[in-house]
Amino acid sequence: MDRKLISIVKKSLRKASLTNPARTQAKNKAKIAPSLFRCQCGNCELAIYEGSSDANFDKLSEDFSDLWLQRGKGHVDHIKPVREGKGDFDWDDYITSLFCEVDNLQYLAPSCHDIKSKMDKNGK
Repeated sequence: MDRKLISIVKKSLRKASLTNPARTQAKNKAKIAPSLFRCQCGNCELAIYEGSSDANFDKLSEDFSDLWLQRGKGHVDHIKPVREGKGDFDWDDYITSLFCEVDNLQYLAPSCHDIKSKMDKNGK
């Protein structure tokens, strides 16, 4: 198969995997209050406020003073990374990895997601 076509198909599958219900389940597991989600990296004390109300943010900051609250959007990420692979490529493994169960997904703060992605790319 043509490399360009493979790239288009992979990109389409990745986009489609964002609708996997397990992603919503993983995000809900991280929810600790309305619009507030705890990072599940295991290395930080971050919570992401995905709401827009300043008053709610201030209240949650008081209620969860043991956490560092950030505004923004977190990432639902695969615990075991999805490997793109070079050379021999198994479409079944790729699709199964993309559309995994909730136990292979975690909610991460953007900074933690960046660190994990770099480590995954370096094979650590």
